[in-house]
Amino acid sequence: TRGSFHSRHSKASKPFEEIHLDIVGHITPSSCQGHQYFLTIVDSCTRFCSAIPLKNKSEVGNSLTQALDFEARRIGYYPTVLHSDRGTEFINHTLTLNQIPAHKSKKSPFELFKNCSLPLNYFKPIGLKVSYLYLPDNFNSKLAQIGGLGTLVGYNEELRSYRVATETGK
Repeated sequence: TRGSFHSRHSKASKPFEEIHLDIVGHITPSSCQGHQYFLTIVDSCTRFCSAIPLKNKSEVGNSLTQALDFEARRIGYYPTVLHSDRGTEFINHTLTLNQIPAHKSKKSPFELFKNCSLPLNYFKPIGLKVSYLYLPDNFNSKLAQIGGLGTLVGYNEELRSYRVATETGK
């Protein structure tokens, strides 16, 4: 029998050293904000996944640059290797994948990449009815409506807030 295929590149030894990129879409229907594509970024060392929503494919350059700059400021260096698979899609279960411990350690990709543990009480069931707070720019009255009801539809990638569809569909 033949031996297994061996990759020509070495695996990254630290987070954000080597990343894999893919564009997924055209997705129909588009999101409430008009997003029809998303850019997936997977760290080779930790297997941390993130997805950036895009309205057009032309936004990839700016979105990727912003994401790389953000992480480089946080970590202190830019990746040395970028891989694009030219069409093979990554699995779109970003937060779920980031919870699964990596095969070499008992830590999740989120813990390895962010160097902190993920608060599990953050996760709520998708579809849950929720209330939200909204402060409009012209907020000038104590009696003005500053909230509403909606449905939980997801999480933002930095785990700082929830994504909520309002009753008006926004």
